[in-house]
Amino acid sequence: NVPEVGLPQSPRTTRRNMLKDELSESLRQNLLWERQSRNRMLGIGGNRVA
Repeated sequence: NVPEVGLPQSPRTTRRNMLKDELSESLRQNLLWERQSRNRMLGIGGNRVA
């Protein structure tokens, strides 16, 4: 009964999964909105297409 070991994840993927599991959807959306607003005010990031 040993759990299967998945592929190693990048730090970004690990963080994204942690946030998905530990934060509510509304809190995640609020954090995203705050980060995008701050970056727009500071002129950081440009127009990136996801």
